[in-house]
Amino acid sequence: MTNEAKPPRKRGCFFYGCLTLIIATLIAALALVVALRYAQRTIKQAINDYTDPAPAQLEKGDTSPARLKAVQEKIAAFNEAIQTQKTSQELVLTADEINTLFAAEPSLQTWADRLFLFIEGDQLKARISWPLEDIGPFKLKGRYLNGVANLKLSIEKGRLHAHMESVTAKDKPVPPQILEFLRTIDIGEIIQQNLQSTVALNEVQSIEIKDGNAIIRSKPPPQ
Repeated sequence: MTNEAKPPRKRGCFFYGCLTLIIATLIAALALVVALRYAQRTIKQAINDYTDPAPAQLEKGDTSPARLKAVQEKIAAFNEAIQTQKTSQELVLTADEINTLFAAEPSLQTWADRLFLFIEGDQLKARISWPLEDIGPFKLKGRYLNGVANLKLSIEKGRLHAHMESVTAKDKPVPPQILEFLRTIDIGEIIQQNLQSTVALNEVQSIEIKDGNAIIRSKPPPQ
């Protein structure tokens, strides 16, 4: 008696469905690994492209006694005119004069190491060397953004505000995530600490950047 060979069992749709799912999962996992490695390389490259491991050495305002005295006397004359004159007064300061006030304040030396103001035409700018924190996927703690910022300056209810509108580092606009972080910093509050004891900001109506100067106008005296 001979045994007849049994025909092979046919695999059903369930088998092939599982096999297809396994292959698709492996392909997806491989694609995810490739994408993550690419993202890591891209983020690392962006960090190197825009930041540095050490701060830049920024210029400092001239705090020589003669220079500081001249600026202080200029501001004192403005404050006196506000109290004695019957019209709105103007105080015109250069960026160098503001940097002198900034650098002369001992409590602000940390900030003087981070920014140096200058004016180009009608735009207030700052050379910055800003210590960074980790921002989302960007591991930036211990690194510095050395670049140039365009500042938007305003005064509201006696409070000075100055925010970074745009920032370039190594001649390139910084990524949106880093710019969003920098825009949260109100440099005006820092400057106000310096000017609070010199210019009574509650008496100031407006601050304008024009023709390379900062023009501070006092409120009109009450009638």
